Amino acid sequence: MAETKVNPEVVKAAAAVEFAAESQRQRWVKYGLNVALTIIVVIALAGFVTYIAQSKSLRKDTTAGGSYSLKPQTVALVEDLDSRMRLQKVQTVMDVELPKVIAKLEGLTVAAAPTPPATGPAATKPAVPPPALIPGAQALRDRLITIRAGTQEILRGAQANGKKIADSFDSDLEGAAAEAGKAQSAQLSGVDAKKLDGLKDAIKDVEGLAKQVKNYSPQLKIVGLFTKAKNEENQKVVEDVEDKPEVRYQQVADLLGEYQHKSGGRISTEMVDPTNDPEKLDKLFLEVQEKYGNNVKKYRDVLDAYSTTVKEIRSTIEQQRTQINALPKITDERLSDFLESVKNTFDSFGTALKKVEDGVKDELGNRVPNYQGAANNVRTYLEIMKQLSGQVAKEFKSVSADAKTPAELKQFLIDGAPRFESIRKSAEDLLAKMTDLGDLKQVDDLRQNKTNSIAIMGENDLKVVPMESVYQIDENVRSEGKVRARFAGEQQISSALVTLTSREKKKVAIIRSGGPPLATPVRMRGGGPPPFMIMAQRLRDLDIDVLEKDISGQWAMQAMQMQMQGMPPGPPEPGDEQLKDAVWIVPVFPQDPQQMMQNPAAGQLGPKLQEHLKNGGSAMVLFYPQTEKMDFLKDWGIEAKTQFVAVHEKVEAQGAKSDDPAMEYWRQQPVFLIKEYGDHLVTRSLRSLDGFMFSVVPIATSEPKDKDVKVTALIPIPENPKAWGESDIEPLRQGKEVTFTPKKDGKDDDLSTPLWAGAAAEKSGGAQRLMVIGNIEFASNQLVGMPDEEVRRSQGRMVPRFPGNAELFTNSCYWLLKMDPMIAISPSAMQISRIDPQMSDGTRNVWRGLMIVGLPLMVLAAGTFVWLKRRD
Repeated sequence: MAETKVNPEVVKAAAAVEFAAESQRQRWVKYGLNVALTIIVVIALAGFVTYIAQSKSLRKDTTAGGSYSLKPQTVALVEDLDSRMRLQKVQTVMDVELPKVIAKLEGLTVAAAPTPPATGPAATKPAVPPPALIPGAQALRDRLITIRAGTQEILRGAQANGKKIADSFDSDLEGAAAEAGKAQSAQLSGVDAKKLDGLKDAIKDVEGLAKQVKNYSPQLKIVGLFTKAKNEENQKVVEDVEDKPEVRYQQVADLLGEYQHKSGGRISTEMVDPTNDPEKLDKLFLEVQEKYGNNVKKYRDVLDAYSTTVKEIRSTIEQQRTQINALPKITDERLSDFLESVKNTFDSFGTALKKVEDGVKDELGNRVPNYQGAANNVRTYLEIMKQLSGQVAKEFKSVSADAKTPAELKQFLIDGAPRFESIRKSAEDLLAKMTDLGDLKQVDDLRQNKTNSIAIMGENDLKVVPMESVYQIDENVRSEGKVRARFAGEQQISSALVTLTSREKKKVAIIRSGGPPLATPVRMRGGGPPPFMIMAQRLRDLDIDVLEKDISGQWAMQAMQMQMQGMPPGPPEPGDEQLKDAVWIVPVFPQDPQQMMQNPAAGQLGPKLQEHLKNGGSAMVLFYPQTEKMDFLKDWGIEAKTQFVAVHEKVEAQGAKSDDPAMEYWRQQPVFLIKEYGDHLVTRSLRSLDGFMFSVVPIATSEPKDKDVKVTALIPIPENPKAWGESDIEPLRQGKEVTFTPKKDGKDDDLSTPLWAGAAAEKSGGAQRLMVIGNIEFASNQLVGMPDEEVRRSQGRMVPRFPGNAELFTNSCYWLLKMDPMIAISPSAMQISRIDPQMSDGTRNVWRGLMIVGLPLMVLAAGTFVWLKRRD
């Protein structure tokens, strides 16, 4: 190795250097400057990041369950609002405005020339045809009727494109108006000027309607009326950390922000604190009154007419009082008492008038005038005036006709009677005018729920959702202890949006053959609720009308008997016209043969349903074993095998009894726990939700006769343990065990798997839909109202044990009603933990091992690694 040489000059220089230690002051300056610079840099960076963050309107839902994010179905609904509202606008123009124009055109007639008389022996008088429309009016009328019929046919499709239809409708109206304008100048020479002006007005009306549709800009507004202040009203819901007023306020505000953000400008939102900001509340009332107050002008006219009537009444009373005081003294005791009673009546007039005037002044003096309240005060006064003035006029006539009445008094009475008769007539006329006032529904709804509610303002109507609907507690489920309310704001707002943008009122009709109502409580039931009450109420809460009809007529006779006995018979059953456009829900129960012999109408359930389907109606059919098969459903590719019941091998009890009653029920052969519902719009969102069915009728599918019909099998019957369709039903009813019967003579005595419990069929375009489920009880109170006791005990929350049952029924109704965007999971079902039913046991065990063992081992390994690296 070569020897290293050291430069002596370097060594000498290094020795000359003196290393002096830093003083404390020097260290303060050096490290202090570093810290100060670091602080400045961090503050600058924080400010820059904050500026960037605030310059962009970005929202991120960090809740585990996505509580503040709109579900995909809601987002689809919001994105479809433009189309829905344009369709609604077209429908309104067709149903309300076009008939007015057509009626105006039909009034533009001219007398037709009489038909020349026949000659010969059989000669008759010349025939006089009915008046004919002037040429331009006839052509325009016929064109409008054709446009209306064609557009109505297009609107029947479930997936109609609103913008496309609105543009086409607008173009058709513009074309009709243009053609009528040309005909007006070319064909109407010599036509009566008045009728020519009528045609010009009709053409302008059509042009105006075309502009309405063309320039229509769909816009909705949602207002949260929650207060941050704690008061008695906003504590109706059980106390909880999440139920503090300021938390609720923010929760609603965040939800409304999501609607506005996802709508792309179609929905504007606002939060109004009624307690802390009353001026904004008053402004909202005025906005609602201005937007929906079509009847406000009628109320103002009535109140103006009332002021005129009051002046007339006051003038008449003062004049009569002066004349009474000027009469000579009456010595007859009877006549003296009569005049005294007249004076008392005048005093009553004045007292009542003062009271009403004060009431009207108070109602109209509010920052938001209460026209309906003022009108009610006026109505009360007019009733009094009508009665008293009529009575006074009658007594004046009676006393004046008495020969013993002095001349001066008689003349006073003769002159006064017509005046009070005039007052009576004025009051009567004004009362008649008030019968046509209508109501101020939207303002009243808002007034009744002006705090802790959500107001959704549509084009033609307003819907207010009260707090008990936003924060729901299931009143149908009884439980001890504290139960937390669930936030149902999204479901309620989305339901209101569907209702406010729909072209017609949504209706379902439960059609039965005999027996009391299934969804409406009645006195004769002995206090028990009807079996479908919970699900019917859920539909009513979503603003869907629920009708009921007994096609056998039996219930109508029983209701009549109840009424004769002084008992309330319940609501009247709907007529055929009301049922025509409703979705039918048809539970097929076993029929008593003797009853069917006595009442043939009891056996008409199948024919009535067949007729409803032939006429283009939609329906949900629920089957019970050993009932009518309804073979006409085969046209839709669906067959209910009512001679079979789905069963599985009996499961023997092992170990301790389960705390979950569902597992005890499941051991019975006809009972199935459902977790998979099939691949269909109705059922995809239900995957992994627990469902419960028993006495299931297998539903088979085949190729429909109509090629435009698409059929889908739903609700596969679980095959573990082994399942089949049992034909020998009687042993099951006796609680005896049954076994699968193998093939005999090439045929199965029992049905082999796979089996399905339901099917859905739809005609092309979604204009007509059919849902068939081989079970009735799945939608009953007993199953949809059963709580999950384990969740209640461990978490203090009330959730359904079998959420799949209620969701299957509700989603089916949405689909049949063509409310597809509403098909989703309700707030109650969102609280249920779900595991993919397709996950194998091996995969589940791997995940379980990773969570329980893997994570702790990873932490231990990381700590060991760090220790090994730093042990020096």
